[in-house]
Amino acid sequence: MIGLKNLKIGIKLLYGFGVVLLLMLIISSVTLWKLQAVNGFVVDSDTRAEDLITIGETVGMAQQLYAVLADAWINQNLEANKSEFEEMRKQLAKDLEAVGRIVDTEEERRQLTKAGTQVQKIIDIYPLWIELVSAGDGQAIQELDGKIDGWRSDYSEALQAIAGDLAEERAEASEILHATVSNVFMIVLMLTIVAVITGIGMALLIGRAIVAPIRKTADMLKEI
Repeated sequence: MIGLKNLKIGIKLLYGFGVVLLLMLIISSVTLWKLQAVNGFVVDSDTRAEDLITIGETVGMAQQLYAVLADAWINQNLEANKSEFEEMRKQLAKDLEAVGRIVDTEEERRQLTKAGTQVQKIIDIYPLWIELVSAGDGQAIQELDGKIDGWRSDYSEALQAIAGDLAEERAEASEILHATVSNVFMIVLMLTIVAVITGIGMALLIGRAIVAPIRKTADMLKEI
C-alpha cells in the first residue's frame, strides 16, 4: 500500500480537499433530508390550521340558518325568506362536504354524522315553521324554537369535538416539528465539528508529508 508520504504533493492536496468536500456533502445531504421532514410537519400544521377555520365556519352555519328562521317570524317576508333559506341549505351542504374531506378517524366521522343528522332536522322542520309563521301561531313557534335550539347545540358540539381532535393533532405536529428542528441543529453541529477536526487533521498530516521531504533535502544539502 502506498503511504501518504510517497504520494506527489498535488495528489496529497487532492486527497485532503476530497475528504473535506465529502464531509461537506454529507452535512448538506443530512441537512436537506431533515429539512424535508421539517417542511412536511410545517405543511401538516398549516393544513390543520386551515381545517380548523373550515370547521369553525361550518359551526357558524347553524346559527345563520336559525337567523333565517327568526327573520321569517319577525319580518314575515316569506318568499324572500324561502330563497335565502335554500341558499343557506346549499352552502351548509358544501361546508359539511368539506368537513367530510377533513375527518380521518372513525370518531370524527361519527361526530360528523351526528352533526349532519341534527342540522337536517332543522332543514326538515322549515316547511312546518313557515306554516306556523303564516298562521301566526306564536305558541307553537316558541315550542318548536326550543327543539331547534337543542338541535343547534348538538350540531355545534359534534363539530367542536372534531375541531378539538384536529387541534390536538396540530399540537402534536408542532411538538414533533420543534423536536426535529432541534435534532437538525445538533446533527449539523456535530457533523460540522467532525468536518473541522478532520480538515485540521488532514491539513496537519498533509503538511507533515510535504514538509518532511523538504527538511530531508535541506539536511542533505547542509551535509554537502
